Amino acid sequence: MEDTIKKDILKTAEALYHQGDYQGALRVLENHQVQVPKGLWHYNMGTTLARLDKLPLSRYHFIMADNEGYTNKDLIKNKLIVEEKLDVPRHEKSLSISDYFIRGSFEATHGIFTTISLFLILSGIFLSIRKSNLKAMKFPLALSLLILVFNFWVINWEKYLVMENQKIYDGPSSIFLTNQELPSGVMIVVDEKEGWLKILYPSQYKGWIKNAGIRSLK
Repeated sequence: MEDTIKKDILKTAEALYHQGDYQGALRVLENHQVQVPKGLWHYNMGTTLARLDKLPLSRYHFIMADNEGYTNKDLIKNKLIVEEKLDVPRHEKSLSISDYFIRGSFEATHGIFTTISLFLILSGIFLSIRKSNLKAMKFPLALSLLILVFNFWVINWEKYLVMENQKIYDGPSSIFLTNQELPSGVMIVVDEKEGWLKILYPSQYKGWIKNAGIRSLK
């Protein structure tokens, strides 16, 4: 029954989408969010919003779809198109060691850390059997646990997507001078302090922004 309802909802949204009624398709998706799997819902929202030229919000939904494990060629292609239009490659270009570290850590959370941990566990089991000594598992298991903890830490970084252009202040208060503007559509990693966010990534944007006009990527 639930599958039938889900298919009917998606068929209705798809029909409106192909008719060019993107607002209608969007309303159908928004009104039936709980009845559609999260990843699939975010993907369809991202695709529809891209047609409405709401690019920052479209990118947000594509990222969330990926976070939910809904990844395919169409998602990757559409996400890249939206990111090109938002000039993301320029705005999020790695310019420092911290940028490369943060960006690399993001990418590694998409299965790489888990794969390495599994490999270490299997290696530990193999060594313990080969040497007939359970102590042989000690180092691989410890390293595997360390990687999983690091993976969990990265996943829980304070990540946001900027929905509207934001003024960047020299300090955590509007009394400070503004020195830059943070463009909409950019993904940021921040440190929060009393309702203000200090930008840690990308490093080309230095300073603080108000906790407004952004969406959490957790």
